[in-house]
Amino acid sequence: MSREIEFRCWNEHGKCFHGMNELGDKLHLFNNKNPSYVVEQFTGLLDCNGVKIFEGDIVKMFYQDWLDKTQVIMFMEGTFGYGDGKFMFSAFHCLDMDMRGASHHFSYAFEVIGNIHQHPEILT
Repeated sequence: MSREIEFRCWNEHGKCFHGMNELGDKLHLFNNKNPSYVVEQFTGLLDCNGVKIFEGDIVKMFYQDWLDKTQVIMFMEGTFGYGDGKFMFSAFHCLDMDMRGASHHFSYAFEVIGNIHQHPEILT
C-alpha cells in the first residue's frame, strides 16, 4: 500500500501558499524557530468534491441529518484528525465506521471551505 506524501507551506509575509517543490533550496527556512513559514501535510484524503485535505484546512463536516459542523484538520500525536484548532476531538482512524458499525468512506462527509491562514473568520 502506498500513500502520497505532499506538503504545502504558508508564507506569513507573502500571505500565500507555496508547494514544497517550488521552494527548492529554501527548505532550511522551515523549522520551529521561524514562525513566518508554516509547513502543513496532506492527509492522504480527498473531500466530497475531490479537493485534497491538508492539515490547517477548515472543513464542513456533514453526515446524513445529524452532523453539520465546522472543524479544523489537525495533526497531533502522530495522527490526523479534526478539532477546534487547539484540541483534537477525534482521529481519522476512529471515523471510518458509522453508528451501526458499518464501514464507509468517511472523507465524503467533509468539504474543504477554507484554511486557518486565509479564512480564520470561518471559525468564529
